[in-house]
Amino acid sequence: MKPFTVFVSAVCFFLLFSSTVPAAESAPESPQSLYLQAGKLERQGNTQQAQTIYESLIDRYPASEFAVKANDRLLQLLAPVAATDAKPAPITAKSLPAVNDPKRRGRMLFELKQRAAKIFSDEKQSKFYAYSTLHSHRYNRGELRDKEIEWDKAAEEKVRKELGMGSDEIDRAIEEICQQLKVSGKCDASQFQEAPTTP
Repeated sequence: MKPFTVFVSAVCFFLLFSSTVPAAESAPESPQSLYLQAGKLERQGNTQQAQTIYESLIDRYPASEFAVKANDRLLQLLAPVAATDAKPAPITAKSLPAVNDPKRRGRMLFELKQRAAKIFSDEKQSKFYAYSTLHSHRYNRGELRDKEIEWDKAAEEKVRKELGMGSDEIDRAIEEICQQLKVSGKCDASQFQEAPTTP
């Protein structure tokens, strides 16, 4: 009789345990579970659905640390789209010394300046969005000014890390080229355009 009692007890325990699992699964999803789910979809190559889940996480749980992480992932997912518009071999400070032609060097510096401005803007925007999401879009203006100074420094550091030169260094190099070429008036990218070739 004892083995039968043990068997019945085991079956009852199993039925009791298995009936609680669906209730746990139907519970609302936590920010962490949404973040992990989106990450899994991203690794499987389903970036569109991952993007949707990241956006949902940010909307549903704006104060969560996972909302900040989801925002970072969204920026990473959207970065390749912007990169397809760029030229295949982006210019960095390392490629400048090899260029002896001042006009070509000027064009490269202006391209570098545009890239620096984009990197700076994207980084600062990312920091602001993460901050405003974390504080549910309610924040102290005085604290925001302090944060903006901090974000400017971080954005400039990212420019220097990615391009090998800071924004100020790029501007100084452009001024030197303009002086070298004796550019009169405003020194801008139009001064360095290639002359059209005639057939």
